[in-house]
Amino acid sequence: MQRIRAERKFSLKVVAIYPAFAPEINEMAVTWQHLTAAGLVECRVLAGENDILKATRSAVGVQRLPNLEIFRVPGVLGPGQLDDAAVAWAADFKPDVIFCALQVNVRHARRIARRCGAPILLHVETWLDSTLMARRQYLGIQALRPIVASARRVWYRRQVKAVAFSNPQEIPDLQASAGMHYLAWPHPRWSASLGQKREVRALDTVVHVGSLHRWKGAERLGEYGERLLRDDPESKLLIVGPVGDEVARRAIDRLQGWLANGRFRHLERLPRAEAMEHIGHSLAAISPHHIGGWGLIGDAWQCGTPVIGVDSHYDIREGSNALVASSAAAFVSAVRRLRSDAQLWQALSCEGQHTAEAQHGVDVVAGQLLEFLQAGRFVSPYPRLA
Repeated sequence: MQRIRAERKFSLKVVAIYPAFAPEINEMAVTWQHLTAAGLVECRVLAGENDILKATRSAVGVQRLPNLEIFRVPGVLGPGQLDDAAVAWAADFKPDVIFCALQVNVRHARRIARRCGAPILLHVETWLDSTLMARRQYLGIQALRPIVASARRVWYRRQVKAVAFSNPQEIPDLQASAGMHYLAWPHPRWSASLGQKREVRALDTVVHVGSLHRWKGAERLGEYGERLLRDDPESKLLIVGPVGDEVARRAIDRLQGWLANGRFRHLERLPRAEAMEHIGHSLAAISPHHIGGWGLIGDAWQCGTPVIGVDSHYDIREGSNALVASSAAAFVSAVRRLRSDAQLWQALSCEGQHTAEAQHGVDVVAGQLLEFLQAGRFVSPYPRLA
């Protein structure tokens, strides 16, 4: 941040729209606070009270921090959930740009832009992937999915001046496209002392932390966990996170047989500090999502805990900063390798930490975010949206 402060001598006014926003738990919120605390950005944020992904709730109303004000509306910030008073609160700030997180909030951004004329910048985690698209949007017809996804991208691209995407796998396809910018997903160091040396860890324990849903790989988590507990008597499995749907409930139910002997534990909720302690004390972390779950991956990397993923997505590099298990049997094998091969464990631990700091550190992402905002500031603003 010293480097950024030396290069930037002026402040930028931004209105940001997020589904949820709390610097104590949200990665991007930490990054924004990094910029506002340095006096490089003044920001007003509109967000919802409920954070579905983190399964937490923040206080409704306005929270004031240095150069950062957060206006949380009741419930979830969904379509129709932003009243005229909230829109006016944002527009009266006279922002240089409107930063819109996720496509679902573009309509909110347009309402604010109509009042203040600021350009809209869109941030998405992934731009090209359509696997998480709601079935109702393509009528459940698989052949329509890529057609609808393409049409939606065209529509959203027309509503905004520029797009930032955070999936590094999409860089080759998008880096040459006008108005498309890569913005790495941040992996903050939530504590000054993260992770423990291998010799004092629970080398029998694999951990997963995060809310449990079908679309987050809950079924695979149950399948892999059951295979591990059945085939490897030395292993234990700890899952921290609330059950979000029936698929997740069935995944937890198939592991219940190992509760009595202490080889399986499920904790619905823990403070972040305690969850991080579990990650930093375990042999490995399992990430069952084929494209998402970046928060858990980053937390494990920062703790020096090897990640076992199910695909080479995101910044996962098989055999370098993580292991990839494409089947339940491969997952059991990966756990056994990490327990028996201290040199492999140490190499993955070190490279994971390097990936988190060098490519996803808050300083790195804050610099990229500031550049994106500055570039958006000088595009031709909307006179008023019709």
